[in-house]
Amino acid sequence: MESKQRPAQMSRSMVLIWAASVAVFHQIFQLIGMTFAPSMNENTAQYLNLPMIATQQRHPILDLKHSKAVALPSIRIEQDVRSPSEKYYGGKGDKQHLGGFASGSVDMDGVSPAAWTLMLKEHGIKSLLDIGCGRGVSTSWFYMHGIDAQCVEGSHDAWEQSLIPNTIRTEHDFSRGPWWPSKTVDAVWCVEVLEHVGRNFHENLMPAMRHAAFLYVTHSTWGGWHHVEVHEEEWWITRFQSFGFVYSNYLTKQVRSAASASKTIRAPNNSTYNAQHIWLHMLVFINPTVASLPQHAHLLSELSCTNGSKKENRRPCKTESKESTLPPAFQPLEWSPELDAAWEKHVFGSTTIPQ
Repeated sequence: MESKQRPAQMSRSMVLIWAASVAVFHQIFQLIGMTFAPSMNENTAQYLNLPMIATQQRHPILDLKHSKAVALPSIRIEQDVRSPSEKYYGGKGDKQHLGGFASGSVDMDGVSPAAWTLMLKEHGIKSLLDIGCGRGVSTSWFYMHGIDAQCVEGSHDAWEQSLIPNTIRTEHDFSRGPWWPSKTVDAVWCVEVLEHVGRNFHENLMPAMRHAAFLYVTHSTWGGWHHVEVHEEEWWITRFQSFGFVYSNYLTKQVRSAASASKTIRAPNNSTYNAQHIWLHMLVFINPTVASLPQHAHLLSELSCTNGSKKENRRPCKTESKESTLPPAFQPLEWSPELDAAWEKHVFGSTTIPQ
């Protein structure tokens, strides 16, 4: 009789343990507060895979989401918010927080073919999202050098002046809601954008950022067109780290050095590739969530075999030297002066590179 009662007692105990566990997990999920404010829009609900419900607490989640985001173009206005002295800036028909790009010209303070070449050859960038791409000057360089490039821009005026194909650009105003690419990318390039976006809209910007392995971003320490977030770099490092990104002093110094070393090179428009925004205020972050994925394992592609102790002696590994070689997927994209010359002709109408 005792042996028959024991299994029944054990079954009742297991049921009690199961019920207690359910109650504990229920309390945990309540404490986490996975609820959102009534201002949640369709993109936010889709990104978070949650129903459109009005609740009391807002708790943004930055996990990757591979569903298609709905682009929300800017709302056009009839009034031109630019003063006569600000006609250099684009933004006709755009709201105040948009525009700010070089209309009909090139802002040479944000252009550095040398820094981009470093990203291609030594960082191994093969796919990229250009956030706030303006007319697409930088996007066109990446695209014409074989990188799977795409851009997202909020200014409709910039859209109408774009230098890149419609197939690789998206018109989206981050003040209206979040947007993210349909797949992860090696890098985000985001130059002279952060100071234009109020921190109350950062939660709309971060889903796009979170889809990249490396972030190349600049900030500003002076005033300008709708510069509403002007801070020192320590503030921005702290801000991005609070979203889970890891600051890389190593990559930051590499990009800044490349831009600075080439800032006296003359472009076809008779200006130099000054790239002040890049060598002065560029910050590079790593996103471990994406960088650790197999499809991004090719990143950091500098030469790794050597004939000596100096970096200048590094070379590709060779089987004849009894060294294992990397498969093609781990090799960086090929670069040539001809590609740079073609890009200069596309942007400036001529080139300074000998043919």
